[in-house]
Amino acid sequence: REFLFERVYRPSLKTEDVARARDIILLAFNYFMHHPEEMPAEFNLRNEAVERRVADYIAGMTDSYATLIVRRLNDVKIL
Repeated sequence: REFLFERVYRPSLKTEDVARARDIILLAFNYFMHHPEEMPAEFNLRNEAVERRVADYIAGMTDSYATLIVRRLNDVKIL
């Protein structure tokens, strides 16, 4: 277990792809936190904190959809 964490799991978190994915998620999260009304209606009908609704919305996105959303919303070209 220690070997895998030391040699496989932790080093893989330092790749360029992981950094890009983190940026996409953070940009989407920050955007929808300030504009929750732009999420699909079913996410705004729930009686949960906005943070939970935004996190659930983003968690359900595919990688390509999240990238597309961030590009459209912020006109940012991350990839």
